[in-house]
Amino acid sequence: MNSSDRGRGAGDIFLDVLLSRNSLPPVGQRIRSVDIPGRRTTSCCFGGKDYSELYVTCACQGYTEEEMKRIDPLAGSTFRVTGLGVRGTPAFDFKL
Repeated sequence: MNSSDRGRGAGDIFLDVLLSRNSLPPVGQRIRSVDIPGRRTTSCCFGGKDYSELYVTCACQGYTEEEMKRIDPLAGSTFRVTGLGVRGTPAFDFKL
């Protein structure tokens, strides 16, 4: 996953998802775009009862309160994306 505040577009997320071998799209092919209202996307993960919901976080660090109100009022938010038609998998448990 990559995120960008500049360059390709504010709020863009490029997510690499491990799929079964039979459903891999060609490398680098965009298979879906989702608009996220926050500008500084930072991370994402699948969740929900069947892992069909994508949760996306947006950063607020680096903004003053005034900048947040004026430039990016949704900074620091978490967004839930549904209806993607794909599912994630449970996280692997591990100990450090």
